[in-house]
Amino acid sequence: MSAEESLVISNDAYYYFEVLHMEGNAYQQEIPVWKLPFGYSYNMRNNKIPNVDNLRHWELPMIYDIDFSINLIDRLPPINLPSLVILRISNNRITNIDALKQSDLSGLELLDISHNLIEGELPVVKLRSLKTLNLEHNSISSIINLGDCRLPNLVTLKLSHNSIVGCMPIVYM
Repeated sequence: MSAEESLVISNDAYYYFEVLHMEGNAYQQEIPVWKLPFGYSYNMRNNKIPNVDNLRHWELPMIYDIDFSINLIDRLPPINLPSLVILRISNNRITNIDALKQSDLSGLELLDISHNLIEGELPVVKLRSLKTLNLEHNSISSIINLGDCRLPNLVTLKLSHNSIVGCMPIVYM
């Protein structure tokens, strides 16, 4: 598909595919509401998607991996995908991740929100299955709330290239 062509996906469609890879296109519409009973992996990396607000309405009971990296996304909605294991949403324009407090991502093991515009304090999130959290290359100024997060399985925390000042919190996993 050339950059001049556009891809139209109907919001009313009911698809049965397990894997959708559309990386490297010029897709610039809001993502549709998908009800994919067998969906496993969705890669929409390197497009021009402006937002992912419809994620709050997705019905993907078997989803494992979603990649929305390298797009134009500026915010996260609450996401209720308890089977999701990997969420990559790096290299976008996200300014805060407060919506994670209202999300059900109980199976999430890897969250990559690096290379965004996240500012201020890290919010209190409870992601009990999370093993890797990548917040590199943002503008986070405080991680004091990290001590209140419930991250008992966290093995890797990447915070390089932020604006962190102040004390390191006491963390009880």
